[in-house]
Amino acid sequence: MKCELRPRQPDKYICFVGFDKALRSFFVYVANRGETDRAGKLSRSNHVVVWHGMSDRAITSVEDVKRLVSPYAELPRDVERELRTYEAAKEKRQGAAQ
Repeated sequence: MKCELRPRQPDKYICFVGFDKALRSFFVYVANRGETDRAGKLSRSNHVVVWHGMSDRAITSVEDVKRLVSPYAELPRDVERELRTYEAAKEKRQGAAQ
């Protein structure tokens, strides 16, 4: 599951959050938006500013997602709600395993 967010500075950043089932982790990805020259050709490609959640269980809560993305974008309620379904499913699996 991956959602693109509207950055606080849309001319500067691109932002994504989501959940990686294989890693059992939420993720936050922010990159500088690539720049184009006057002819419209890409003169500088995107480069990563923030990339968290790329290892097993690196980010386990929606609150951590909100904290990490907040300098760059607001997490809309519908996206937060969708992320919380993954959080609830994770907690249910952990409870069943005990």
